[in-house]
Amino acid sequence: ESAGTGRSFIMLLLWLILVLCVTTYLLAPEYNLFMRTWLTSSAIIKNSVFLAIITHCLFTVDDVDAYEGKQNEVYFPDKFSVTLFLSVAMKSGGTQLKLIMTFQNYGQALFKPMKQTREQETPPDFFYFSDFERHNAEIAAYHLDRILDFRRVPPVTGRLVNMTKEIRDVTRDKKLWRTFFISPANNICFYGECSYYCSTEHALCGKPDQIEGSLAAFLPDLALAKRRTWRNPWRRSYHKRKKAEWEVDPDYCEEVKQTPPYDSGTRLLDIMDMTIFDFLMGNMDRHHYETFEKFGNETFIIHLDNGRGFGKHSHDELSILVPLSQCCRVKRSTHLRLQLLAKEEFRLSALMEESLQTDTLSPILIRPHLEAMDRRLHLVLQVLADCIEKEGYSNVVEDDLLVEGLNTGTAPQR
Repeated sequence: ESAGTGRSFIMLLLWLILVLCVTTYLLAPEYNLFMRTWLTSSAIIKNSVFLAIITHCLFTVDDVDAYEGKQNEVYFPDKFSVTLFLSVAMKSGGTQLKLIMTFQNYGQALFKPMKQTREQETPPDFFYFSDFERHNAEIAAYHLDRILDFRRVPPVTGRLVNMTKEIRDVTRDKKLWRTFFISPANNICFYGECSYYCSTEHALCGKPDQIEGSLAAFLPDLALAKRRTWRNPWRRSYHKRKKAEWEVDPDYCEEVKQTPPYDSGTRLLDIMDMTIFDFLMGNMDRHHYETFEKFGNETFIIHLDNGRGFGKHSHDELSILVPLSQCCRVKRSTHLRLQLLAKEEFRLSALMEESLQTDTLSPILIRPHLEAMDRRLHLVLQVLADCIEKEGYSNVVEDDLLVEGLNTGTAPQR
């Protein structure tokens, strides 16, 4: 009798799961997302297999255009330029102020407010670790990543935000709320709390209460898609006087090649992709990177946190290219794409300019930054040409196209 009761109870639970899945699918996406988030946290807290199963069901029936993560790329649609905010809070950690914006459908995005005009360059005496994080760099990085056909930057869009109605009046963060003030020019300003540049002297001020910023899509909750953080082998010292090992050892790459996860799979080649991506932007601040755990070592690097790119258009930081010149390795798909973008009819700067025109805050980059990318692209190709001459094409260029069955040497889509 007890066994029969147990089976009946299990059947009842299975029917309940089915009803919940179907009901959630038919309900509004806002409720779907809310339920999924709540149940996910409940499953973790209570360690309930039942709740975890329901959560998995909710995630799989969720509308597919909300998030698409594949083994070799990540992509989100752009829905953030018009959606209303439900609440605002400061993001903990990091050196500069960033805000977590929660939408009315319970989705979230990371907001980086404007700190510099597009015409300003990083002061020559600034260290890379004290540089400003630029909202337009985050936007431009997303577009560059797509043009390079990496698709590893979560989508970013520009947005003009009303600091009074969309930040101050909706935040429940008292520490943030207390930093709002009216400047002598009658502009609304705030500064929040962070390690660098969060003071009255470095306040973020609107015109009079409108401020530009970048909105970056949040990745799925860690309970749904676990990620791992890795230290970049070519991380800088982040010290005023000390140098990193790779800066003084020309054979440093040989050591990296013997170290997991760079001794197998595509991870080292993905680092080369990231190196090229950073050099084109002039981004020296790549100390860590993340991957999704689901795919193990056969996965892609997520290109997060690109705000310190596009700081100088008049200077090409060749030290960013050291991983490429030391290792002399590149994917064939990447090499073909770079060669294509060097052609006049598919010039990188022209494609970037056209792509960036679609953003709400266009123009995103001034002409000198666009021209700098063309110049840097030729420098990358020259490094690869030197490697091929020294070591031979087959020892430098890894034919990933045969593995993936792709043809990235075709014309980029405009």
